[in-house]
Amino acid sequence: MKIGLVSRSLTEESPLTRWILSLTKAASERGDEVHVIAETISAGKISAVGGQTHVVEPVKNAGAFGRWVFARRAKKELKAEPLDTVISNGDILDPDILLVGEADEKRVLKALKRGRFGKAVVVSNSVKEDLVEHLSLDAERIIVAGPPAPDASNAEWDNRAKAFWSAIA
Repeated sequence: MKIGLVSRSLTEESPLTRWILSLTKAASERGDEVHVIAETISAGKISAVGGQTHVVEPVKNAGAFGRWVFARRAKKELKAEPLDTVISNGDILDPDILLVGEADEKRVLKALKRGRFGKAVVVSNSVKEDLVEHLSLDAERIIVAGPPAPDASNAEWDNRAKAFWSAIA
């Protein structure tokens, strides 16, 4: 399967970057072809875990306009590289799978309210319950399979990533 992981910024030491690296590694070990699409990204780290990088031209504007421009540029990249599944944390419109950390982030709330995603993967049962209760989302579209605590061991990150792929299958 060809999988795209899309996030505007993957900085060196962020928990999101660690999660993307763990997901890339686990998917690659399953035999999937993983493409990571971002403005800032460590190509060496992605290729070391079996993924391919696609760097989108950076947008200088950090606000809503910058997010919109990134989404447009990422969509062009996705058209150039057809994928079976697109996973995003809300930085593009209409992903197959939406990664939800905390449900109160504006961009994630907008994506959730639009409802144009296949499944949402959340970090905890409490976030799932909040989404079902406050946004009236269908509980069957929400899967609890997020990353571990930032200070967890590498083995725990790897195990959670493998569980993620099993959960969304």
